[in-house]
Amino acid sequence: MTTPTATADCYVEVTFDAADVTLTPAGQVQLALRIAKQNWSNYNQSNDFSYVNGPAVFYDGVLVDGNIPS
Repeated sequence: MTTPTATADCYVEVTFDAADVTLTPAGQVQLALRIAKQNWSNYNQSNDFSYVNGPAVFYDGVLVDGNIPS
């Protein structure tokens, strides 16, 4: 991150285009992913922004759900 905070020092970015997505009948995208550290050790989520507040979701660069760490 260009400006880390006490509860946000890195992030995961998942991108895809319309050809890769199948919408649910409600017009939602369901996504399942797994993230692991290089050494497979556990994450410390005690100060993790998205664990407490949920992820920030952007569509075409616009925040559509969640909050950005301040």
